[in-house]
Amino acid sequence: PFRFAGYKESLSDSPTLALVGHRYKLLTHLAPDGSEDLCFDIPNDRGETRNIIADVPGIAAAMRAELAAFIESARAS
Repeated sequence: PFRFAGYKESLSDSPTLALVGHRYKLLTHLAPDGSEDLCFDIPNDRGETRNIIADVPGIAAAMRAELAAFIESARAS
């Protein structure tokens, strides 16, 4: 997991949390509705130009849950 230094506004409203796993990269704010989430297929889209979150909802949800659990464990420690 990775958190970008800075606030959402300073990053042109881009998500500030990222998780890279297997072939996918998830970017999120962990907003309850997930509306700002982005997911990219890194080997097939190195420029991260095509958000495929609608194509891989199960993978995106699992990555989002993993990232949320990591953030919660960091807060608790």
